[in-house]
Amino acid sequence: AKVINAVASGRKKCDVATEHGIPASTLSTILKGKDAILRAASSGKATKKKNLKTTPYEKLEEALYTWFMDMRAKNVPISGEVLQRKALSFACLLGFDDFKASSGWLTRFKERYAVVGKVICGEENSVNRLDANDWLSENVPDILTSYAPRDIYNADESGLFYQMLPKRTLAQKGASCHGGKQSKQRVTMLLCVNMDGTDKRKVLIIGKSANPRCFKGCRELDMQYEANGKAWMTRLIFGKWLKEFDVDMCSQKRKVCLLLDNCTAHYVPQLELTNVQLRYFPPNATSVIQPLDQGIINSVKSAYKCRVIDKLLLNLEHDRATKIDIYTAIALVAASWKATRTSVIVNCFRHAGFKPSDAEDPSNFELPNQEATPSSWEALRQLGHVSEDSSFGDYLRDDADADIQTTEVLDDSEILRLVTGQKDDAEAADAEAVEDPVPTPSQVMDAIDLLRRFAGAHEGTAVAFNALTAYEKCVLPLLTKRSQSKITS
Repeated sequence: AKVINAVASGRKKCDVATEHGIPASTLSTILKGKDAILRAASSGKATKKKNLKTTPYEKLEEALYTWFMDMRAKNVPISGEVLQRKALSFACLLGFDDFKASSGWLTRFKERYAVVGKVICGEENSVNRLDANDWLSENVPDILTSYAPRDIYNADESGLFYQMLPKRTLAQKGASCHGGKQSKQRVTMLLCVNMDGTDKRKVLIIGKSANPRCFKGCRELDMQYEANGKAWMTRLIFGKWLKEFDVDMCSQKRKVCLLLDNCTAHYVPQLELTNVQLRYFPPNATSVIQPLDQGIINSVKSAYKCRVIDKLLLNLEHDRATKIDIYTAIALVAASWKATRTSVIVNCFRHAGFKPSDAEDPSNFELPNQEATPSSWEALRQLGHVSEDSSFGDYLRDDADADIQTTEVLDDSEILRLVTGQKDDAEAADAEAVEDPVPTPSQVMDAIDLLRRFAGAHEGTAVAFNALTAYEKCVLPLLTKRSQSKITS
């Protein structure tokens, strides 16, 4: 890991090889297998250098390692005998009739993928505080020494029932969502931010539909959008996002560290990264040491739900139906993410343990208060839309979206699909969505005039006037271009 970190810091490869007494060819081999080595190093379990050799059963071993990491992420203990039996199973599926899962092969496999023994303690789903503390003490000092706060990032997925209104909260409580009717109304969002809160990356939304009807005519979104049949993060989607992130860091001439949880969707060994070093949290510890899990994600969801009930109240007061399609949801999530305060991000990183050793106790850091009841909630109560005994805090704390599966669930066929490069087709279109036609230039100008007249009929609307003027300035060239294209066609 020290060799990999030295190259990642920008040092010349020849200098690193000379310093550590290894040939240039060995250094090249180590760098090719850096993801496997760093995974072991991040968990504090790598104890010696690995001699990484090639194998004719590359796809088989990649499938086996993917399965192994999926089991490890679930804190399931795996013995060498279990690995051998699973390898024979994959060999049969892949047609490797001559494969022998011998003890020698097992030893070489462990060396190639930095697989080491680990004792699993406690309940399967309990928080492993011992591993968390070990990881923090072994990794945080090195990370804080090697990278400035602006160059330390954390990325994580979270599920969202984007159409969930207050009246529906109790009906969805306690139901873990993997598919079916509920899954139609959910998305997975990937948030990524750096330690000092200066770079909130554009949110990645993963839906079920490749071409939602509400996207018709839309050429630009305020975030990235991907799709697959289950609205899950997959290795293909994550690999694409990660490569774009690496290219952006390269263009900025920055070397950064990206902190990730240890799930199989985040394992992309085929990806060559030049400016991003990946560090993985140990299994069953992210709830206490992952910065995004300390309040950042909940802050975004809280702001999103506040915007939903504001929209609901406004529509009820004016006898309009509340329609929250995925296009609207994307706009609300983007606004909620942009509104997340820098202080919230900084304090959540500190609360997770990413702070200098001489910093104050993280328990003193203020985390966001997400349960202050907005006036719109009380107004909904007065309108009878929410019951007297339901609180805004209950709506925010509702765990319906906490139980959403956000990363791919891997069975053997899914693993083989991943390692052989087969695609998972997303749904062609959302059959339940209503298609809205693209507004005409005349309708857009009428809407701007209408909003301007409304603002003029009220006092204290200078900000609204300025916003309308700025918006009109932005869209006027588009309207003119569209009109000219119609004339010439």
